Amino acid sequence: MEGVDGLALVSRWLHITAAMFAVGGAVLMRTSLFPASQEVLDEPTRKELHATVTRRWKIVVHVAVTVLLLTGAFNFYWLALKAKISPNPYHFIFGAKLILALFVISVTEILIGRSPGTAPMRKNATVWLTRLIIAAALVVFVSGLLHAIRTA
Repeated sequence: MEGVDGLALVSRWLHITAAMFAVGGAVLMRTSLFPASQEVLDEPTRKELHATVTRRWKIVVHVAVTVLLLTGAFNFYWLALKAKISPNPYHFIFGAKLILALFVISVTEILIGRSPGTAPMRKNATVWLTRLIIAAALVVFVSGLLHAIRTA
């Protein structure tokens, strides 16, 4: 593995793995848990199930977000700043990725949160999960674009 930086490789692996866990949970809830519980459970039981799942998912989300923020900062430093990638167009595109990623993180945190101010979003969780999944898919696309620019 000559020429491969082990620290950078581990950091990228942790970053991608954390994203898979966080977004994978959202996909599962949106495509399977919510529709299935709507079909077979009465309202009180469904609310109890959702609350229980959310309590468990919250732990995964907090760990994943922490890992994403730490590895994301390291990866940007290591892959762009230290490598002296030309700022145009890399930094502009990275800024778009960062905004999308912060949207995904924010919506995820709101959906697992308890703030009364964000209760309307939790009541429309299916809509927000759909938006979150679309934004996460765009993050992956933009990440591929950044990789292509970096390796060109």
